[in-house]
Amino acid sequence: MPYDFDTTEWTKLVEKVLTATETGQLVWEIDPNFDPSTNARHFRAYKGQTSFTFFGRFRGFSYQMSVRREIGGQPASEKPIKVTNKQSAQGIPFDLLFRAIREQVRRNEAQAHLRAAAASLVKILGSIDHGTPLTEEEQLSLVCVATDDDWDTVIDRLINATRTGAMTWVASDPPEGQTYTSERGSLRFVVEKDPIPEHGFVLWIDLEEGDFCFTRQWEDSPLETLAELVGIHTRNTEAQFAAMAKAALLEDILSDIDLDDQSESEASARTPDCL
Repeated sequence: MPYDFDTTEWTKLVEKVLTATETGQLVWEIDPNFDPSTNARHFRAYKGQTSFTFFGRFRGFSYQMSVRREIGGQPASEKPIKVTNKQSAQGIPFDLLFRAIREQVRRNEAQAHLRAAAASLVKILGSIDHGTPLTEEEQLSLVCVATDDDWDTVIDRLINATRTGAMTWVASDPPEGQTYTSERGSLRFVVEKDPIPEHGFVLWIDLEEGDFCFTRQWEDSPLETLAELVGIHTRNTEAQFAAMAKAALLEDILSDIDLDDQSESEASARTPDCL
């Protein structure tokens, strides 16, 4: 039969759970049986033969906690404790525990995302370097590139593959040539120059089902180098074109000057001297 804990026992239990949560000895997760889109969260944790559940609201002082453990194959669960204000909590640190659980879950999710991103980066680089195709399962497991440094690594590999001829790019919107596309492995890479200059350059990585993730960089960046390499007009190429046009204009002017001098000489030679 369920046992009832008194305030002293709940205080001892919650303080112990709080310490174990802060040290990572007790690991919590979001309970998938509840809707996470509300202004409250449900969590669960397991340790040995004991399971814990915790509910808390982001606003106000409303918490509920339960503990379940089997004895001799039979559940021996005490009634959950529920508090709706600080007075009813009687000094039990439910608010601190709720905060510690949320922080632990947030931190664990961030670390899990970084691990998944690192694994995805390896697959993306394999596609760029070797054209390695990805299975459908691998494509579904991909997560977006996590950091600016990782994006720079991707772009550097694209630059190298482009320079070696392993990747070729096709203009998607001729004659402007502001978007170029290349397919490699199971991925499709798109480089484009935003129509608004202040928005810089964009690199998309697409899967078969559509857009996967993208990054945006500006002048003096690896992405500007890649954009220039694939054929997009960049600040550097525009400066080169301007220099070439200026040089051609100067040459035409000098030619005109030479032509005028020669014409005047010929006209003088044809005019007889008058005595």
